[in-house]
Amino acid sequence: MSSLRLLLWSVTLAVWAIAASARDVIVRSGEHAGFTRVVVLFPQGTEWTVRQSGTEILLTARGEPLDFDLSNAFRRIPRARIADMTALPDRATLRLTTAMTTRVSSFGLSQGGAVLDISDATDPAPEPQNRDLPSSWWREDSAGNQPPRPTLPLPDSRVQQAEQDLLLQLGRSATQGVVRINPMAPARAAPEPVTPRSDILFGMDSLTVMDRDMGMLVRRMGPGGRTCAADEDYDPGSWLNDQPPVQQISAARRSLIGEFDRPDQNAVTGLARVYLALGMSTEARRTIEAFRDATTPVRKSDAAILAMADVLDDRPASASLTAMRGCPGRVAIWAFLASPEPAAATASDMDAVQRSFSALPQGLRDALGMRLIDRLLKAGARETAEAIRNTFRRSETPESDAARLAEARLELADKAPAAAADLLGPVAQGKDAEAARAVAMRIDSFIDRHRAVPEAETQRAADFVHLLGDGRDSYRMRRAQILGAASVGDFDTAFAVLDAWPAGTEDDLRHSAGQKAFDILSRVPDDNLFLSRLLPRVAQARETGLGLNQQIALSERLSTLGFGEAGASVLDPPAQRTPRGRVALARAALANGDPPTAIAALDGMDGSDVAVLRAEALAGLGEHAAAAEMFAAMNDTARAAQEAWRSGSPDAILRFGTEAQKTAIRRSLSRAPAPEEGTGLLSRANRQISDSQADRAAWETLLSQVPPP
Repeated sequence: MSSLRLLLWSVTLAVWAIAASARDVIVRSGEHAGFTRVVVLFPQGTEWTVRQSGTEILLTARGEPLDFDLSNAFRRIPRARIADMTALPDRATLRLTTAMTTRVSSFGLSQGGAVLDISDATDPAPEPQNRDLPSSWWREDSAGNQPPRPTLPLPDSRVQQAEQDLLLQLGRSATQGVVRINPMAPARAAPEPVTPRSDILFGMDSLTVMDRDMGMLVRRMGPGGRTCAADEDYDPGSWLNDQPPVQQISAARRSLIGEFDRPDQNAVTGLARVYLALGMSTEARRTIEAFRDATTPVRKSDAAILAMADVLDDRPASASLTAMRGCPGRVAIWAFLASPEPAAATASDMDAVQRSFSALPQGLRDALGMRLIDRLLKAGARETAEAIRNTFRRSETPESDAARLAEARLELADKAPAAAADLLGPVAQGKDAEAARAVAMRIDSFIDRHRAVPEAETQRAADFVHLLGDGRDSYRMRRAQILGAASVGDFDTAFAVLDAWPAGTEDDLRHSAGQKAFDILSRVPDDNLFLSRLLPRVAQARETGLGLNQQIALSERLSTLGFGEAGASVLDPPAQRTPRGRVALARAALANGDPPTAIAALDGMDGSDVAVLRAEALAGLGEHAAAAEMFAAMNDTARAAQEAWRSGSPDAILRFGTEAQKTAIRRSLSRAPAPEEGTGLLSRANRQISDSQADRAAWETLLSQVPPP
């Protein structure tokens, strides 16, 4: 049976490796005679301690933060002995609250984990029953020496054949999900003649085929209890054959009309599926709509075709499709692309997305590949995006347009726009949809490098606007045209195209184009060009949905140039409530001659920038002495001296003024001493002349430090 043991041991190691790599810490429990057992599966190597105080038991782990999964903690036990289990906010401690005075004993699992046995205080402590998996098949004794392996005679050929048959049956059952290794199942002592300490056999669970199929049905349930769609409804790869597309369409059309000139609904579905699998989403949609019986609900298979057509056309999809984004079947890629991006990032099965993409016909892979890579990168699924890129490498030649587009998209994600532009150059010379994507991506690569887009690239984008009609791809090219024109300072053309964009049409692209255009404008070095193009469009800039950084950049530049009111207007209410927004609002208020608003905006804030603005606001209110003191505290002696002099306060000047200012004030405040006895008129006159010359020299020194107007 050594082969069986090796198989079981290998499977068990795999199970434990998966468990150790999980982030969540699973908590399981079971009720036994006289005690309740709680098993906490910590990652391997985790150190932990147990403390008990009254009816509270604290299990604390040391190391990385942990999330205790308590969803099934009370599945198999009542709340008679353990009343509650709670994960404390420190993400390291599990608190068990008991309903009575109890005794707790604990032991660890060598593969990671803690076992707590909670018994009534009046009962004897339960004998720890170690259900640990051995670090090797043979347990080590206390001295660290392994007991000798029992020597068994080699069985005859019939026993060996029976063993092989058993292994084959176990392997088939394991692949079907009927038999699995269960590390937490009760262990059974090995039969004789093996010595008592030789080993413990692993627990094994089994189930019937009907139970297995019911479990598979449960696994096909999507988020919120929705049933996942059958693969046949979302598997375009199975709807085509090896014949040319024209022959496949002709064959599907021939059986479209049945007896009494009534459409055969199965044939209608078949034709629509052929159209969709060939990437002809409009024809698929119109086929279903033209032959649909308006008196009956849309068939499930036809609804799937319409949903996929919406995804191909980049239209909003039905809620029933987006609800299946966690499903593992062929629907995975369609639900992922149809879902709003934040939800798609957290609730999709990325492995299923990759598998369903690989099962698509080549034409649909080309049509959806770039959009899928974009979405995956935004969702943070870089490895899956690279796997999609590798699919293109395997199914296309390295120089194909699809392969170049996929490679270039990853280069852009890696902040390598120059390499992306080189890859896209040959593709952009065509006149198909892939060429349009290449032109748009090349323009993005120039914008990412803060470089001017060549005029020829911008013109090609404008040509594609008319060539592609009125679909989403056409508006992508409008966005590219706007960015190309703005990059060379032609904001008149850029904003003219933006103004002509129909409201409510592809608003996400329109907002993206506007945000990029205003971002480029904020970087223009020519102040006259900046002001002449921005001031008439301050309200439009705010309505475009600029990011916080863009709003701050525009506001600060406007305020610096003296347009405080415009600088405040460009900040939307959410931005004004952020710390950086409040600082920008205060700067705009000062530029607009409104120190009280600036002080109110800075209330309760700290920082060097805040201190400077607060001092400037005090100066604007005429509190020059207080402003001088604040500037001095910031070691800005020049501005401290300036505000001290403006205050007209001798005390402030003597504290914060320059040496020349202090000298002039001291001479102004000094009184001529009383004439000494015996001094004549001539001596007193000479002294007065000397004092006058010193006063003149002090004031000349002071005036020489005042910059010319």
